[in-house]
Amino acid sequence: MTILTLFAEPPNPWSIVTQVTNPYSLAAFALAILLTITGAIMRSRGRNIPLPVWILIPLLVAMPLGAAVFQQFVSSRDQAIYRVRISVYDPQGNPLQDARVSSSFGGEPKKVEAGWEVDIPAATIPKGDKLRITAVRESSFLRGQVEIALGEERNPSVNLKLMYDATAVVRGQIVDEASNRAIAGARVTVVGYGNEAVVTKADGNFVLPAHKAVEQQVMLQAEARGYKAESQWHPAGDYPAVIKLKKE
Repeated sequence: MTILTLFAEPPNPWSIVTQVTNPYSLAAFALAILLTITGAIMRSRGRNIPLPVWILIPLLVAMPLGAAVFQQFVSSRDQAIYRVRISVYDPQGNPLQDARVSSSFGGEPKKVEAGWEVDIPAATIPKGDKLRITAVRESSFLRGQVEIALGEERNPSVNLKLMYDATAVVRGQIVDEASNRAIAGARVTVVGYGNEAVVTKADGNFVLPAHKAVEQQVMLQAEARGYKAESQWHPAGDYPAVIKLKKE
């Protein structure tokens, strides 16, 4: 994971001076000028100038200039734009050009040579948050995600390898075929994952890990005392399956 730090561009001296607009800073400048003129007059008359006066003059100049430098640094940082380049690959490492790419900080990903680019203004980045890039290829049930910290590098590159998505769940209800009433105590499994079986309660509902992506077909098996076992295909996702059992 890339962790970078953002710094402002080298400040322009004139732009720094023109940013000294705070009344207190202007008063400090005026006092420094007044002390300088007073010191010059005293020296022309052969009088010694107290050491504290010579120390105070540069301090009165340095303080508002320092504040202006800091202000320009903050302004430059907030106006920065990150141009994040994203390359997406399948599980075998082959580049993909038809994935759907999104950014957690907004910005519309635009297609560029060998990938995508998303522009993100620094001012829109929540403090302490990392950029999360997500890519999905629905036709192949591929999905990937990566996080990076945006910092000094204004044009970072991200390589994102997609993997087969197996994070969906399958849900549904077990009912009596004749009465259409929910069956409590039915045992439901995704075929091949019997150790994850669940037993329905009074409402007959169940939720199981599908080990597939959303819309991929899953084979469900349900059985209950006094009923014949039933197997049924159903797509993973939020659309519920209804499995009807016949009494023996």
